Amino acid sequence: KITKIESRENLEDLTLENENEVSTKAFYPFNALSNDSNNNFKKNGLTNNNNNNNNNNNNNITIIPQLSLNLERQQNSIINPITLNESSTQKSKSKTKSKSKSKSKSKSKSKNKDNNKQELTNLNEFSPFSQTNEDKHIVLNRDLNDFTKQDLDQLHQEALKLALLCVTIKSQKEAKEREKERKERFKIEKQKRKLIRKEKQRKRREREERLERERQREAQLALEQEVRVARELLEMEREARLPLEREVREQSGDEDDLEEDDEVTQEDKREKSKIALSMVDLWDISAKEPNIIEEALRVLLGLAQKERNRKWIRITGAIPILITIVQETDGLRPLIPMQSISLSILATLARNAVNRDEIREHEGLEMFTKLINLENRDDQINVLKGIKELTKNASNQVFFRENNLIQQLLPILNVDNEVVINTILDIYVILCSKSALNQRIVRQCGVLSRILQLIEHPSLEVRKKAVFALGAVASNNAKVQQLLRSDRILNSMITLLSSPDEESIRIAAGTIASIVEGDLKSQRIARKGGALPLLTNLLNNPSDAIKQEACGAIRALVKNNLRIKKELRNGDCIPSLVNLLSSETDRVRENAAGSILELARENRTNQQLIHDAGAEGPILALLSADNHLLQYLGEGVVWALCKKNRSIKNSFRDANTVQLLRNIMASTENAKLRQGAQWALEVLEN
Repeated sequence: KITKIESRENLEDLTLENENEVSTKAFYPFNALSNDSNNNFKKNGLTNNNNNNNNNNNNNITIIPQLSLNLERQQNSIINPITLNESSTQKSKSKTKSKSKSKSKSKSKSKNKDNNKQELTNLNEFSPFSQTNEDKHIVLNRDLNDFTKQDLDQLHQEALKLALLCVTIKSQKEAKEREKERKERFKIEKQKRKLIRKEKQRKRREREERLERERQREAQLALEQEVRVARELLEMEREARLPLEREVREQSGDEDDLEEDDEVTQEDKREKSKIALSMVDLWDISAKEPNIIEEALRVLLGLAQKERNRKWIRITGAIPILITIVQETDGLRPLIPMQSISLSILATLARNAVNRDEIREHEGLEMFTKLINLENRDDQINVLKGIKELTKNASNQVFFRENNLIQQLLPILNVDNEVVINTILDIYVILCSKSALNQRIVRQCGVLSRILQLIEHPSLEVRKKAVFALGAVASNNAKVQQLLRSDRILNSMITLLSSPDEESIRIAAGTIASIVEGDLKSQRIARKGGALPLLTNLLNNPSDAIKQEACGAIRALVKNNLRIKKELRNGDCIPSLVNLLSSETDRVRENAAGSILELARENRTNQQLIHDAGAEGPILALLSADNHLLQYLGEGVVWALCKKNRSIKNSFRDANTVQLLRNIMASTENAKLRQGAQWALEVLEN
């Protein structure tokens, strides 16, 4: 903004273009601005006649507001720097304007005179110097002389710096905005990439889950097929094992009664009459004397020792009466003689398969469970014997498992009584033989550790029972086999293989088979413990039961173990197994065929050794046997020997094996047997 000063004479006629914007303090550069000042310079029409100025009095002087350069004298206050403009053009213009203004001013002089005087009075009040107009303009001219060209250059440089600073700040701001936009774009792109990556992961996960479901479905189907095959195989084994089991039961006196035919002999008539006479005294117990009831029960106990009589005793309705007599006790007090005899009769009658269902239907299982902790040792043994027989029924096993029978027997297993210990071990064997669930309970509740302790019991009978129970718990159970994977346990079993007691040898061989089957680490421990030569020697034992268990143990050791297959090449193992294929006992032939099948599987050297030992004839005899299990194992041996061995394959072709297998497929309805024949034919015909 520009303020013009004309002449000293016109100073009093000062005209303000905009009175509202006048700042009186701006005319005095050495006067410090007050806090309430506007700090701005406005236009003011002032005239100045400077005697020291080279220009004429009518020259126009332009005052430019700037910061004061004399900082020491003015004490950091803000002043108005001025610049002079002396061009001729401006002079002429200034003169013209002065004349026109003087005319207009003269007209308004009277109106503005009072205002001008008041304004000058205000200016004098703020000035630190004399209040005359001449002194005021002397001060102003002195400041104009001090304002040189150097100061103008400095101001120009400061202006440039200020402009440069503004440009720099603007560029920095723009750079920050660009950086912010770049970060936003990067963030958006990152989110997009993240979403794309998540989508790819989701699709990959879905694809993997779909493939996993397909694999699980295929595995489930394969497992179901294996289960069906195993069931058929077990059924065939059971059918083949029935005669041998019958023989064993008869020898041990611990038979599992079967229902006899309806043919009644004279002996049966006499026995039935005795049973009827005894039952007469039991039909109305409340009306009879206790000694009469006891006598009738003793007679009935003697009659129950015969297998055929147990059926007739059940038919006469003795089981509900006997259960009622025993149920009168609470299990805490000792039994009276009448109750002890009734309990003994029930334990004996439980040896009949149908009687077990009868006892369960009349709540006899609850009674036996309640009396398991009787203080009288003879009564407790009768309870345990009854439970032993009752657990042979699948429905009864479910009841005993739900009522924690396995856990309740564990404290009793610690008593110092061989009969009690042996009976409980027999119960565990029965419960765990065909139930993986019972095996798991035995493992979890601590029964397994107690059985392991009984392996070192002083009694030979207890050791045998413990080993047998160990084999039942570990049979086809990988977790139990893992727990039993120790040198001490297997070495104890191997030591029993040299025992003079045949039953101990048989039980030890069977237990080794249960522990090592399908477990490479246990197989290695048994091999290092010297089990292979001992089992090979047992193949020539006179006892068929020992031969049978020895063949089963060899089969379990050889399965999926190349090193043991290699070690058994040397010695008499393969020739002895081939000889046992012609045994008169079907169980021996079955286990021998199974051992040969595992030895020959995927092993050309063993295939040739088995064939050279004369196995072809006995194998063909297996295909012609009446036993389906023997036929199936014979088909498996043909498949194992002929696979990847052309010379043996040609030998079996020449022996008319193909026709035998086709006859089996045409004549049998057993799906498992037909499948085995088909596999063997595929190997022979390709």
